[in-house]
Amino acid sequence: MKSDRLYAITVYLLNHGRTSAAELARHFEVSVRTVQRDIDSLCLAGIPIAAIKGSNGGYEISGRFKLDSQFVSKEDFSYIAAAVKGLNTAMGDKKAHRIYEKLSSMSDKNDMGLILDFSVLREGDEKLLQSLQSAVLNKNIIRLLYTNVSGETKLHNLEPIAVIFRWYAWYLLAYSYEHQDYRTYKLVRMKELEVSDRVFSHKHKSAEEILEDCNNEY
Repeated sequence: MKSDRLYAITVYLLNHGRTSAAELARHFEVSVRTVQRDIDSLCLAGIPIAAIKGSNGGYEISGRFKLDSQFVSKEDFSYIAAAVKGLNTAMGDKKAHRIYEKLSSMSDKNDMGLILDFSVLREGDEKLLQSLQSAVLNKNIIRLLYTNVSGETKLHNLEPIAVIFRWYAWYLLAYSYEHQDYRTYKLVRMKELEVSDRVFSHKHKSAEEILEDCNNEY
């Protein structure tokens, strides 16, 4: 539906910044002319989209613009609330619980009939998950004892990139000072985690980009 595409284009521009009509056309699988008409419709609706000319031109939204809640339906909030509640069951995160409470007040009380219960994923140590997530967000270097797949236990100094759930277990994607490369570390093999005050000395790509090139479990 056109209304869904208009909303999606708005979100895309907010997330990606200046984008050409050709790129929008490719992403949404429509013609450039359709993109131009959609942009006109959004401008008429009051979305502050500017058309920038030149080789680096394209469409962009004013940095002061924020999406109003009317652009997100109660059905959308129901899906988001279910996902956040599922995250809370996996991590026992108080912040996630507070977010869920806010979202549930704007949704239809999970009328989607969808419940995500990931409590089995807690691996018996919620504090470890929360400490690693905090280190990732604050870009703190960590130290831990780790037993690898060969049964060897060593001390590791890491720059944690992301906490990941896949293959039915929790992993940490991190840059290893010892290996000078990226590795994934299984949480159940970790002991004696120490989060230092030192911050990363390397600049990293996004976790998604790193995972495309690195699938090594240490």
